Amino acid sequence: MSEPATAEHIEDLGEHDDPEHIGDLGESPAQESLEVPESVKPISLNRFGVALEKRNEFVVNCKHGALPEHVLEVEFWEHIARHLGRGDIVEVTPDDLAWEMNVRVIDRGNNWATVRERFRVDYGGPAQIAPETPVKYKVEWAGQTDKFRVVFNGEVLKKGFATEILAGQYASNHAQALKR
Repeated sequence: MSEPATAEHIEDLGEHDDPEHIGDLGESPAQESLEVPESVKPISLNRFGVALEKRNEFVVNCKHGALPEHVLEVEFWEHIARHLGRGDIVEVTPDDLAWEMNVRVIDRGNNWATVRERFRVDYGGPAQIAPETPVKYKVEWAGQTDKFRVVFNGEVLKKGFATEILAGQYASNHAQALKR
């Protein structure tokens, strides 16, 4: 291994004829903090590996209206914490696609997890999704029990869709089936 250069070594090289640079090796605080204990180097083979074998990556789709700040709260993870592991990476996106956040699991228990934000992308509000509903069909909200329903020629075809998009897809499929 090479040794760090000293003022005498640089002067011997004679590369700088400028008197301002000769012997100028003022140590900065950053250089002093670079000392690494001998016990950490070199890195051992058991600390090296393929990322897919060392950690998991998950995707979480949270409810419409969730904020990135909610993701960082310990209670946010209470129903899925037992499935996470230290060092796992989770991509979180709300149903409205207003933002996305990538977090790393720092610690976890059976009903809690501590995460830290890796990065966040704000898309400037909820995404506007063009409906798939054909012209003669109507998708409407019918309350907590029936949820979204599809109406065709004044009659309810089907009810109980969790999202407007799912109801629109059903209406589109129904229209295609009638064309056959």
